[in-house]
Amino acid sequence: MKGLIYSELVKPKPKPLNTTPAISMPECEGIARTLTENAIPLGVTVTMQQFNKTAGELYMTCMMGGSDGHQHKKTVPAWIKYNGGTYLDAYKQGYAIGEQR
Repeated sequence: MKGLIYSELVKPKPKPLNTTPAISMPECEGIARTLTENAIPLGVTVTMQQFNKTAGELYMTCMMGGSDGHQHKKTVPAWIKYNGGTYLDAYKQGYAIGEQR
């Protein structure tokens, strides 16, 4: 290697972090909004900010489920099991959609 300049050396290319293609899941927005609406008890008023925050969390949970379903992963993440209820519903609905794609 005598006489070689660093720029002449072959640098290994880094491996891509995620080799699974992203899938489009527009259904998750509707799922998240419906689950958020159903989670609000009768007579309780929430601000739009609170509603949008919860709907956003459920949207992301649905998207995670869709990605896991697309990859045929069989384990539900621990934090979703811990939160249960509405988060688990969003994950399972997303998983079902992702399995079909």
